[in-house]
Amino acid sequence: MEKYYVKELQKKLLNIKQVSFKAGEEHFYNNTGFILLSVIIERVGKKSFKQQLKERIFVPLKMDNTRVIDNKNTVIKNKAYSYKIQDSTYVNNPAKLSSIGSSGIFTTIDDLGLWVKNYQNITLGKVEFYTKMQTLTTLNSGKKTNYGLGLQVDTYKGIDVVFHGGGTESYRSYILHAPEHQLSLIFLSNKGDMSGLDIMYGVLEIILKDSIQKEKAFTVLKGNELKKLEGTYQMFPGKYYNFIVENDKLYFQFFGFSDKYHFPQRGANTFDYPVPHHK
Repeated sequence: MEKYYVKELQKKLLNIKQVSFKAGEEHFYNNTGFILLSVIIERVGKKSFKQQLKERIFVPLKMDNTRVIDNKNTVIKNKAYSYKIQDSTYVNNPAKLSSIGSSGIFTTIDDLGLWVKNYQNITLGKVEFYTKMQTLTTLNSGKKTNYGLGLQVDTYKGIDVVFHGGGTESYRSYILHAPEHQLSLIFLSNKGDMSGLDIMYGVLEIILKDSIQKEKAFTVLKGNELKKLEGTYQMFPGKYYNFIVENDKLYFQFFGFSDKYHFPQRGANTFDYPVPHHK
């Protein structure tokens, strides 16, 4: 049933007749592209997506505890179940969908350690490929985004970082690299309201304290000024988000979901988007 669902999801995406904007006009993260990429990989490689990842990546890197799961009911040894807070009590919040390409990979801290070692000292794959992944996308207007091919590039207090987050239901993950410092950080959580990006940046400030640059002073929004940001916003047709304020902190919610995420203020009019891309 689950494999049937995966194929139906792919079929549905391949039959989309209308898009939010023309290719190259704007940039907005969406899982659709990664799901369609898995279809392309299967067609080109003449094998299933999960088999190709196993043969081309997991086995060569000796990631023995990493698997692609396309059936949410699969029993996985030593699996950590995900939880969220509901009415001041932790309740199980299992993954309800089975999709691959954008999600569906189960792994461990140790296996991801092998993955980041290969990023720092490439033995599997070509350097040119990793460089291309980190090359920022240029829109039709000539404006550059901060996103490449599956990797995001940014600067945090003077430190250049390459990273990406992920999540589904209450699972959360981040891998962040500081290439100039040969440093990679891995974050995994099964608690939905944890902000991995905040934790990553906090660790950077500890480990690379001598390289951290002081930011320009700015006024932290509080009280009525912060309250002005509350409301429900439409990002694009059919996609809504809630912004709420509690105890002088701004929080973000996917419309229709109870989980909320702290939006840390990083500048005079700038807030960091701390949520792994998963909706």
